[in-house]
Amino acid sequence: MDLYLSHNLKDNLFLMMYPVRSSRMPYDDASHMKARIKPIQQKVELEVAINTEKNYSTIKGEDIGRAVNEANTQKGNSTDFYSSRIMDKQVLSSMKVDSSDRYAVGVLKNKALHITPVQGILQLRPSFDYINLAESANSTSRLDNSNSGNIKSDSEEEEEMKPVTIRYAVAESDQAKAYRFNSHAYLEKKNAEEQWIDAEFVGQDDGRATMEKEMLICGNTEEISCDYGIFSKGYLDALMPPPVTEASITVNPENVLSITQLKTMNLPEQIKCVLLSAKAMQFAQLDTILSKSPDVNDMTVIQCLQQMAILVQGCWIIKSELLYPKGTTSPITGIPSEMLCLARDYLLWKFTQSRLTSRKEIAAVVKLPSEDLKEIMTQVAHLRVTKGWEFCLPYDHQFVERYPEIARRQSQHWEKKYQQLKLRLKLPSQSTSNQSDTSQDKKPDTNKDGTIISGQDRVKLAKRLATKHVNANVDIDHEKSSKIGNVKSETVEDKIVGKSSFKDSNHNNRVKEEPMDLDNPTIDNGNGIARYNSSNLEDDGDISNPPDELVKVVKQWLNETFDRSIYSLETLKRRLLLYQSTLKESDFMAKGVSDITLKRCMKEVGITELDYMPLTSNETSQLYVKRKLNESNDKYREVLLDLFKDKAKLRRKEIVSAMVERTGEAPNDKQYLKIVKDICTNKGSMWLLNPSHL
Repeated sequence: MDLYLSHNLKDNLFLMMYPVRSSRMPYDDASHMKARIKPIQQKVELEVAINTEKNYSTIKGEDIGRAVNEANTQKGNSTDFYSSRIMDKQVLSSMKVDSSDRYAVGVLKNKALHITPVQGILQLRPSFDYINLAESANSTSRLDNSNSGNIKSDSEEEEEMKPVTIRYAVAESDQAKAYRFNSHAYLEKKNAEEQWIDAEFVGQDDGRATMEKEMLICGNTEEISCDYGIFSKGYLDALMPPPVTEASITVNPENVLSITQLKTMNLPEQIKCVLLSAKAMQFAQLDTILSKSPDVNDMTVIQCLQQMAILVQGCWIIKSELLYPKGTTSPITGIPSEMLCLARDYLLWKFTQSRLTSRKEIAAVVKLPSEDLKEIMTQVAHLRVTKGWEFCLPYDHQFVERYPEIARRQSQHWEKKYQQLKLRLKLPSQSTSNQSDTSQDKKPDTNKDGTIISGQDRVKLAKRLATKHVNANVDIDHEKSSKIGNVKSETVEDKIVGKSSFKDSNHNNRVKEEPMDLDNPTIDNGNGIARYNSSNLEDDGDISNPPDELVKVVKQWLNETFDRSIYSLETLKRRLLLYQSTLKESDFMAKGVSDITLKRCMKEVGITELDYMPLTSNETSQLYVKRKLNESNDKYREVLLDLFKDKAKLRRKEIVSAMVERTGEAPNDKQYLKIVKDICTNKGSMWLLNPSHL
């Protein structure tokens, strides 16, 4: 059978559906009184007559007709909507159906099939906007009638003077403009601007309809020659090809390109595709993935890489302009790509200065919606609990040492980029010392013999120092106060809770500790690593007698921090580090707080160490709690804390019995739940100690 494609009606052929109308009750016999269309929106309205002789309430029809005509008159229309004073017609309004580009209408004639593509599919449903207009008009008239008795004449009383608020137009930002263009009200306004075009409805038996149907048949079929040499096996595939997305795009796990696909691309396309998928990579990883010819060396790869990526901490990050092309918007909030690129560049610049940053700090500068900012940060950073957002890859010392000139040029690029960001985001000027300490071409950390210290060695060193720190705390607690002044300077240095760095006097190089690690309590507050040395300790005097100002601020911090919960010593130190990171270097607490000072202040504010039975023999944490909160429930709280001396798990019956025995009365259910939930957690029918780890 021959198949012909007709183009006579391809721009004006629509398929109309009636989803709420039964197929046994078509509109073929109904009289179509009026029709109109909006070609751009592909919207159609039909006025269809209603049979008032059968299954029809005349009284209701007259009421509706009168109300609609009155509302139409109030709107300013001179003609009545229902000319017969009765509801004798209804309006069918269309709604466009998506994915109509693969449908066609076919006509079989002379053993040949003629098909015409469908421009759109419309679903027609009854519309009652005119009735809603009548109801709103009736409610308005009733309101006017109720207020008519309260209106005073001009002779009785002059009109009361009211203050008027004058507002001046403010320049609209790009973000506000994007929100307005994507709003429902704006789209409705644009749709309402298109005028209706009156049309004439022609029945299927009319001669004009027959002439239109003839246009569905392709004319001059004898002059058409087929240029396709397709056999029957591939004929259907050529007629209805599969969607392009299914054929050309292979969705791999985690959106990773296959090696087979990379081999079909040239070198720049390979680099672009890999970076768009990974967002951030080290050079060694990228060089392993790329499929390149033997004559392509590393410098050729780097030249292509510099056109599509930038260097951050020795790692290559896809440029913001490639990730968010110009003219596009955010798929989440509709923010323009220019604002997304600006925010992402500022975030990457922050990572050239430090491995850690906070979302609150970034949001205060870039002023992006939280959804967009989180999407940008998750591409290049990982969230660390109690630390902040950390750069997703370790510092690539190998690349920086192998190609120092590339690292130097990238550092100069970031200096220029910061000047642009400073103008657009109104940032403060960057100090010279900070630039020198955080540049891309800085030397990697070294130890005393000048060898490079790897990341794993730095972690092991921090853990050994933390072990010394814990052992020293236990030993000093049992020593007399007279022996504290003889503690070696390196032991005292380990005991300082605060910001520290280890300095080698021979090579004058620093091994910077990883910030906010439990095994290594050190933090960078953005002003550089705060140092501790023995000279500062000697100036301040014996650590057993700290300054009164330091004791005062530590006690104040403990009162604000300690609530009803139980805290371990490690948790308190972690909270202290977080608090110190917000202080200035001139503050007393920013210089460091020793364990002795911390424990002394805790004792003075009523915080005592809890004697408890651990769940396991390996559990050796020191727990601290406020036994008295100056409340009526303190007597029950002390009983509960004492019960954990002999048992690690308690039942409700045991707790209530002990409270009655010690206090002479039992708490009510509300008091009981409040007391146990402050310091315990429930597992099954047992209550266990629940020290806070936040």
